[in-house]
Amino acid sequence: MTSHRFSLALLLSLALSLGISATAEDASKNIANPADVLTGIPRDVLKDLRPGTKAMSDACTKATAAIRKNVEGKTASFKMTLKSVNKFQAREAPDVTRYKLVGVVSKMRESGVMFDVHLMAVPDVSEEAKIAKLSAGSKITVTGMIGNAEVIGHQYTELHIDIKDVKVN
Repeated sequence: MTSHRFSLALLLSLALSLGISATAEDASKNIANPADVLTGIPRDVLKDLRPGTKAMSDACTKATAAIRKNVEGKTASFKMTLKSVNKFQAREAPDVTRYKLVGVVSKMRESGVMFDVHLMAVPDVSEEAKIAKLSAGSKITVTGMIGNAEVIGHQYTELHIDIKDVKVN
């Protein structure tokens, strides 16, 4: 009986240590390129994201679901040229002024589909001194957690990535 308890404790300990290391390994992988956000979208869905296809709306919904499953909550680090730096107040904290960094729309081709990439970042409150020095045209690197990512299809296929709690370099 004692050897069974010991074996069970050993197996449980091993399973927990493996689970923890797998989680730490996943967390250490930064998303460094907007194209990395698109991984996990099935190829047949990607081909339907071309403007003018009849299934574009449905493909956008499926692509967004795949993207959200794979990247939301993960750490990302992107280089961006600023289009604008905007102040705003969040509803949950109306007395705190925050900043929204909007990147210049860039183009990216992936699996035969041209994407307009829209990056938007909300810096951590501790970054306010750095943000005050930024203006349109500034080239920066933002690192933070992906809060939202989606594919939108209108005249063009758009990839929107929102990054929150950003540190600016």
